[in-house]
Amino acid sequence: MRISFALLAALSFALATSAVGATHTTYRAAIYAIRDDGSERRLTAEPDPPVSTLVRSPGGRSILFIRQIDGKSVLFAAESSGANPVRLSPPDLSATIAQPAAAFSPDGRTIAFSGLVSCGYRCTNYTLYVVNRDGSDLRRVAEGGTWPSWAPDSRRLAYGAGAIYVHDIESQASRLVAPAGDRPVWAPRGERIAYTGRAGFSIACFVNADGSRRRCTRGTSLTSLVWSRDGKRVAFREATQRLGWVDSDARRIRYLGSPGRHARPAAWSPDGRRLAVWFGSYGSYDGFVNVLRLASPRRSRRIVQEDGSLSDLRWRGRKLSYVVTRRDSP
Repeated sequence: MRISFALLAALSFALATSAVGATHTTYRAAIYAIRDDGSERRLTAEPDPPVSTLVRSPGGRSILFIRQIDGKSVLFAAESSGANPVRLSPPDLSATIAQPAAAFSPDGRTIAFSGLVSCGYRCTNYTLYVVNRDGSDLRRVAEGGTWPSWAPDSRRLAYGAGAIYVHDIESQASRLVAPAGDRPVWAPRGERIAYTGRAGFSIACFVNADGSRRRCTRGTSLTSLVWSRDGKRVAFREATQRLGWVDSDARRIRYLGSPGRHARPAAWSPDGRRLAVWFGSYGSYDGFVNVLRLASPRRSRRIVQEDGSLSDLRWRGRKLSYVVTRRDSP
């Protein structure tokens, strides 16, 4: 996947952090938790030294973050407090964790991430790697690979590279499962993978991990795909800015209306009855979250309002957690 110099510059600015040992950063990320009625908001972790943005492990004990060293964006893993950092990316690579470039495996032991490699004047390629949490066994997966999404068993990895591939971690072999598409998202249960297909515009597609039973929606532009916990439905944003969900066979679509401009699905409640919604574009979500009740009568309630941008929203029981990134003053 190639990206323009302008986009690379924008990503670099958004991810810019201080060199190791400096006293401040341009941005500061922290992790918060809140009840699903908007009460009992609390800070749960704030890495020290501060980082500009971060990605959490499934259990929340580890984080990924970027630091600038000798002009390179270097990927580190650490405890959620920032303690015991481990360098993951090699010296000749500029890593990125801007969505969709990095992901922990479900067991937290392996990390998939994309590095940026120059391919000529104002040209940069993504290259996808996997590495152990302790920094050992760095392996190249695919040139042009991005948007890594792990299977529930942590043994396979779906990614996009102009098409959809499934990579086996043990054999180190990749298999084509869909000939055109990007942004794969593995179902939290079972063998189904959702992805954004290409047919003149974005459509929602589904395929089994072995490449069988591939189906796509027709005549509708659906993006920002988010699986329900039971793996039976995928929430989406339509080009008209309506939200809705589609079943995993791409047969039934239900529209939920629009909670506001630039609304995008973030996370399903554990019981599948509500949908957390944030606002903005990929990697730059505004600082608030609504919870949309899916049953009739449909209601939307603001539960999060932060002075910063949001990422990595998760729902566990009656609580939600999220990462907020704020401008940090010297």
